[in-house]
Amino acid sequence: MTQCPVCQTEYVEQVNYCSICGWDLTPYPPTLGQVPSAFLEKEQAKIAWAREMWAKSQSHLSEFQSKLQSQLEQLKQEREKLQFQLSQAQSQLEESEQERTLREAALTHIQGQMDQVLSRLQELVSERSPDVFAALSHLEGRLENMEAQLQALLNARRELKIRGIIKRDLDGDTLYDS
Repeated sequence: MTQCPVCQTEYVEQVNYCSICGWDLTPYPPTLGQVPSAFLEKEQAKIAWAREMWAKSQSHLSEFQSKLQSQLEQLKQEREKLQFQLSQAQSQLEESEQERTLREAALTHIQGQMDQVLSRLQELVSERSPDVFAALSHLEGRLENMEAQLQALLNARRELKIRGIIKRDLDGDTLYDS
């Protein structure tokens, strides 16, 4: 097989142009006499120039491929970092959802206790027992304790809203749009 004079790629003789570098491979027409030396020198100069250009283009291509490979590696590392951050954010969101669920359950429990206290208070008032004031004092203490617990839960809920974890109020109203 014959080789391209520029890039040294082997080719079949029926081909007119190199499939790699595009050099014209058309054979010279047969001559009856000797080819003039000026023509040969001019052709050799063209081939030398083409080889030089081919070598430069291959060098530039190699540099470009190296840069692309480096950028690809950086992007892969960046993607892994972002995936890790996403995973952490999802874990935090799941934990926050669990905390929200626990707080809502606690709020429901406290509300139930407050309802019981109110019911008992109403019973005592309706009975008009002599121990009403003592019972009222005891119930007021429990009520104040529950109100403090409720306030702490509301403060925690407000903090979750500020951090953007709770998006809806307990009654389902949208607090903000993400």
